[in-house]
Formats: sequence, structure tokens, C-alpha cells
Amino acid sequence: MTYWDFIELAFFMSNTKFYGAKVRKFMNIVDGMIVRREQNEVNILKCCIDLPSYWLLDLEPYIYKFVSTLIECKIQELVFKVREYYTLPGLFYAASSLSKLHLTGFKLETPSDGLSLEIVGCPKLKNVRTSRCSIKFSKIEIQAPKLEQLSHHGTGRLSVVNVAACKSLKVLILHRITITPKWLKGIFSTLPLEVFELSDCEGLKNVRISSNHLKQLSLTRCVNLVLAEVDAPNLSSFSYAGVISLKILLEASDLDDIHLHIFSETSESQWHSELIEFLGNFNHFKVVKLVNVNPDKWIIPNDLRETLQSPLYDIKHLTLNLLVNLKQSMLLDLLDSFLWLAPFLDSLSFVYGPFRQTVELSFENSAAEGKGPCCTSVPFKCWRCSLKKVNCKNFQCIKELLMVKNYIVETAKILKSAEGSHFRTLRVIKNYVKQFQDSKSAFIIGQKQLILIG
Repeated sequence: MTYWDFIELAFFMSNTKFYGAKVRKFMNIVDGMIVRREQNEVNILKCCIDLPSYWLLDLEPYIYKFVSTLIECKIQELVFKVREYYTLPGLFYAASSLSKLHLTGFKLETPSDGLSLEIVGCPKLKNVRTSRCSIKFSKIEIQAPKLEQLSHHGTGRLSVVNVAACKSLKVLILHRITITPKWLKGIFSTLPLEVFELSDCEGLKNVRISSNHLKQLSLTRCVNLVLAEVDAPNLSSFSYAGVISLKILLEASDLDDIHLHIFSETSESQWHSELIEFLGNFNHFKVVKLVNVNPDKWIIPNDLRETLQSPLYDIKHLTLNLLVNLKQSMLLDLLDSFLWLAPFLDSLSFVYGPFRQTVELSFENSAAEGKGPCCTSVPFKCWRCSLKKVNCKNFQCIKELLMVKNYIVETAKILKSAEGSHFRTLRVIKNYVKQFQDSKSAFIIGQKQLILIG
């Protein structure tokens, strides 16, 4: 038995009657090719179809013919994309040879127009993904013992997803589903889930997960979520996008990749105090990345710094993925704010587009001995009293590089050395430095050494 490895139908033409006729002719040709392979008993291993949107052309008859013929050819992998909500033939729900099914843009309906979709005739199915698909049912049940990955992201809302029979399921990604604590407990107690992602689950209020298998967890826009308790010793990646009213308790000793996209929907008067409390959920981890940071929202007022404790004093590596390009006038205020939020960082990176600027820091012992007047609100020495060395890397603007380094040199009390690098050549940097009347202060202030490297 031979296999036809790959068919790809992709159209990138405008939505006109002329091109619609050409598409119809071409699809008839391809349909004939598939039929001949069926007649010659040539199985098709994989088929990728990408159909355009034509308001003058009804493609559903072609889709039905493709699907029925591909099933007869014992298709194993199908990637099928459409631009309009064409109805997917129910034949696929019982395709015994199918192992991979990726659908985009379809209307998914039950064969009997009921409220529950059952997929029970695909014993080889391993990978299912739907994107931008509309649904006319509220429940789905899949009985596929070999299924390893299930991803659903579409319009409509599911009230029940029954995957209890999918004993090999490792990846579960769901969008707009009604979730109960009982359902959560059931899937993690019976399935070897390693990746679990939820988005836009508005009814979800509490998440309690206990799993030795889970490695990656993502919670996105679950707006009513107030508590997340996760006990997952092998969890290595956690992503959260939402408001700061959430209380998060993470027991994950291997967690080294935390992504936070915080929505600023809290009133201005409470925003900073609630932000500080929220960040405290992640204090005992080492690496945090803040996504879509609006610099205006992250400059902590001085009165709060004097009364509250720094929430991220154990964090070592912090990355800020900026929503907008950082204004020079805000650079030092933002730097000072994050050095209060996370006073003992090994690195602080500012990322905007393809550019990544990093400030590397080295501190002496942060014990309380030697505290200055600036440390009265914290149980340890602040960064100004304990910073020994700083290295500013890959700055895109020489002026910003000198601003940051001069600020730290003038502010840090026991600083011994400060280094910096720029993506331009050393000659360009030297020429630029000469334009500053007080350029000597950029190199040596008292006994503090500043090295500028091109």
C-alpha cells in the first residue's frame, strides 16, 4: 500500500466572480485527482487545504466531496482552513483512520442538530485543534484513547467537555467553557495533563489544581477569577493575563518562567497598592516577565514606598516587555521604581520590539547592618546602600546609557564599578560623549570607576 504524502490547496486571490470561477475549476481538478487515488487504492497520509472566502461561490458541495473521498482514502492528517463558516460534514466524527485534525473557520454541528457532540469513532485520533469555529452545541464528549492534544478556540460557549476516556491526553487548551471545581479535580486526578490553558472562562471563580504531571499552566482573561491554588512540583511555566484582584498560591519548586500581563482596570487611587499586593504572590520565584507594560502605571508613589515593603525582594531576573516605547523623561523614574519593587535583582531588562536593553546588578550582603535613612521602611538595606557593581548592556541610545549610568553612580553609596555597552562603535560613543560638558563625570566620580565599552 502506498501513500500520497501531501496535498495543499491554498488560494490568495481577491474576492471576485472571475477568480471564483477559476477556483471552482481548480477544485474540480483536485477532486478528480483525489477520486483517482481512491479508485487505485492509494492512501493519502496528509492533506492541507486553505480555502478563500467568496461570497459569490458556495464551496460546501466541494468540501463535502473532499471530506468523503479523503475518508475513503484513509486520510491520517487533515489541516482544513476556510474563511467563512462552512459546515463541516459529520463524516469526520467517525473517521477511523484519522490521527490529526486541525480546523479553522468551520461551523461545527452535531449530525442530529442536538446539543451534544460525540466523537467516538476515531480510535487513532491523537491531535485535535479548532480555531475560530462556531458551534451549535453546548456539550462535547470525546472517546479517543490515544488522544494527546485537544485545543478548542472558537465562538459560542461550551458547558461540558467530557474527555475522561482520553487516558493519553497531555495537552488541553480550552476557550469560553463553563468549568466547575469538580470537573477540574476530575481531569487532573485521572489524566496525565502536562499543558493546561484556559481563556475567557467568565464563570470561573476558583482554580484548585494538584498535579505531579503539570508543566505548563496559562490563565487568560478569566475576569471573575479570585483565587488560584496550584500544587504542581514539576510546573516550569506559568502565564497569567488578567486583573490584579486575583490571589495566587503557587507551590512549584521548578517554576522558572512566569509571564504576567496585568490589566489596569482598578481605580487610580487603589491601583498601586493593589499592584504591590498582587506582585507579592510571585516573590519567592527567581524569574518574572511582565508583558505589555505601560510605564505610566508602574511608577510607585513615594508615600507608598515609605509605608509598604518591596514585594519582589527575592526576584533575581525581571523583564519588562513595554507596550509603548519608553520616553527618556520617564526612564530614570521607571528604573528607580522597579529597583524599589525588586531591590536585589541580578538583571533588569527593558524590551520594546526587537530591542532589549539590560541592566545587570551585583549587591553586597543585604543584612540590616549599615542601613541608611533611605532604608527605614524596609527590614534590609535598599539597593542604594548595597549595590556594588552595575553593567548596562546593549542600550540603543547613548544618551539613555549615560543617563542610567550617571544616575546609578551618583545615587548608589558603595558602588565600586559601572560598565556599559552600546550597539554602535566605541569611536561613535567617544565622539558623542565629548558633546557633554560634564563628560568627566561619566567616567570617574570620586573613587567610583565607570568603564564605557563599545
